[in-house]
Amino acid sequence: MKSGAKRPAFSLEIEKMDKDEKILLASVEDKAKRCEQKNIPASTRFLDMHEQSLAEGVVNRFACRHVFWGGFDDAERKILVFLPDYLESVPEDALCAVHITSRGAAKLTHRDYLGSALGCGIKREQIGDILVENDGTYAIVIPDIADFLCSNLIKIGREHVSCEAVSLSDLSIAPAEPASELHVSVSSLRLDKMVAEAFKVSRTDASGAVLSGRVFVNGKEILKPDFILSPFDKITFRGKGKAKLNGTEGVSKKGKTRVVILKY
Repeated sequence: MKSGAKRPAFSLEIEKMDKDEKILLASVEDKAKRCEQKNIPASTRFLDMHEQSLAEGVVNRFACRHVFWGGFDDAERKILVFLPDYLESVPEDALCAVHITSRGAAKLTHRDYLGSALGCGIKREQIGDILVENDGTYAIVIPDIADFLCSNLIKIGREHVSCEAVSLSDLSIAPAEPASELHVSVSSLRLDKMVAEAFKVSRTDASGAVLSGRVFVNGKEILKPDFILSPFDKITFRGKGKAKLNGTEGVSKKGKTRVVILKY
């Protein structure tokens, strides 16, 4: 590159990334090239929402189509699948689920299930979302580890459990019910303002959370506190929960927009 030439913006962003992030992007590029060169589907490990946002910065360099897929609608952790021309959708065997049922009466949490799975020697990147449902718990996993998990996960804490590998079509996921409904009046739909209202934090803390990459809108990492939301956008605040702008109710006498927020 000639002296004084302007480098691409994304190249400058890569220079600011840490070692793990650079390794991730190299892996994403490797999977894309594998798909293009061998004309076969190729997929990454599970990515969290921050990693998905990083991957978005490189996938459009390649001709093959790509899909982020977590096994079900609204999944947070997803694999990135590159598809050859002859495939219209993600192969059914790209992911599977392990159905975990407890034999005791103790109420186990997401942390209990995840900690015990990792204690078996499984890496976090091999496990997607863990769904605690009425008929047991479903862990979305890379198919290669399903049998290993079923054979080795026999206790969670003091509770004995049984595991069975099932296809994604066998998932029984109840729709998430909002914990509360908020009605607020705001001067604008700025992201930091709505985060403050939905999660009951100060405007300063909300802005800091956005700038530090802890806030996602519709699954995308947003780093601008003044980003303007649209009705029905979904907000994820890492460590705090989820919220959805469930529409507006007109304008108040003071000219503020009345917004309905569903908190999950």
